[in-house]
Amino acid sequence: MSSTIETPVTGAPADDFASPSMPQRVMVRAYRSFEGGTGAVERLVREEGIPRERVTLVARGLRWVQRGDASSAMVTGAQTGALAGAACGLGLYLLGLIAASFGAVIPIAAAAGVGAIAGLAIGGIAHRRATDRPDGSGRLGVDHYDVLVDEEVAPAAREALTR
Repeated sequence: MSSTIETPVTGAPADDFASPSMPQRVMVRAYRSFEGGTGAVERLVREEGIPRERVTLVARGLRWVQRGDASSAMVTGAQTGALAGAACGLGLYLLGLIAASFGAVIPIAAAAGVGAIAGLAIGGIAHRRATDRPDGSGRLGVDHYDVLVDEEVAPAAREALTR
């Protein structure tokens, strides 16, 4: 028999955890690049003297962008498979395991073809497994970056960013 003693958590009333009211923010300009957005924020803070606490940069339209596609993975797999197949065919030919009556070109070309087909299949399977996982290779895409400022400084910020 195990006994667990639970003690109630006592602390400050809920009002002490309330965040201070935030001033209303207004969008003054949108930028397609992160560099453009951060440059605008720096300009407002450094050149226009707007306090940094009154300026916000917000990314909008976030989406996951998968790197590469099935065709590029399969082409890479086919190329790698063809090279590996050709290398194996050449190695077997040089070791004398393939009849010399065929010459060198036919066994190497056949091995490269088989390697390309195998590489194509393996590349497709590998790509499919990578895209099925939530941690597949990719990056976060953003449509645009909005520069937001407090309502009180919005007219000055808008004017500064349109000059």
